[in-house]
Amino acid sequence: MNPRRKLFLMMGISLTILVFWGWVLARLLQQVKNTNITLRELEEKVGELETRRKMAGDMQILFQDRAEDFSKIKSFSVNKERPVVFIEDLEDIARKTLNRIGINFDEGKSKDKNIYFRLMVDGSEDSLLKYLKLLELLPYKIKVEEVSYQKLTSS
Repeated sequence: MNPRRKLFLMMGISLTILVFWGWVLARLLQQVKNTNITLRELEEKVGELETRRKMAGDMQILFQDRAEDFSKIKSFSVNKERPVVFIEDLEDIARKTLNRIGINFDEGKSKDKNIYFRLMVDGSEDSLLKYLKLLELLPYKIKVEEVSYQKLTSS
């Protein structure tokens, strides 16, 4: 082979090797860049999880500090499975105000989380007003939907 042809052959092989290593280097740099992006995303997720963990710890402390308050709030609800205490409270204030009461459970309306009762109070006008005032002071969330008042005697 003549030296010129040998030179072109060596330059061709060198150029091919150079292009190959350039391609390998470019692929490696792309992988490093992708790894850096993934690493940054993971660091952000770790930071977010640390923030959530701190917030969860703060909430746990809040719940522990306010456990008594939460139990008081929960006591304002009437247990749908066992409303006996609520009914006893209604009967107790009826006795204190010298009224007679009748309590009917309204099954038709009591399908969701609320409990509906139909309460009939029999007594004088003054004792009925006292009963309503004490009913308002009971430690329950009570919503009166309808009031019907009948005066049965002409005194």
